[in-house]
Amino acid sequence: MGFWIRPRYSATPDGVFGAILAVILVAIAAAVMRILVGPWRRAKRDRHRTGYELTFHDFCRLVSEPYSQPVIAPLLSDWYGYEIAGQGPETLVRSEHGHVVDLRGLHNRIQIDPAKQYAIYQRAMDLWR
Repeated sequence: MGFWIRPRYSATPDGVFGAILAVILVAIAAAVMRILVGPWRRAKRDRHRTGYELTFHDFCRLVSEPYSQPVIAPLLSDWYGYEIAGQGPETLVRSEHGHVVDLRGLHNRIQIDPAKQYAIYQRAMDLWR
């Protein structure tokens, strides 16, 4: 490629051509790796699906809505010793020591445990049907 471009732009310094060529080669390598690795990465991520996944948005609804809190709070208390405080956007989940629990982290902990994932999914479906 450099031999093709060089005669057309002879006033451009060699360092600029070298930098352009390096950037192009890195972009090509990144594209090839994305094409080659992409399908396996997706397959690995989808391999652990159980069919009982809840989205983070749905989990937040369960924790924050007044009608679902009495159903979800006992699960969180039994599993982790957590309690739900507040309702709506002001909802907090607190540990037994009073520390605020990160909802995203709690959601992920539940989603990686198939038994807990199934239990909370079933409670959600009972509420939403």
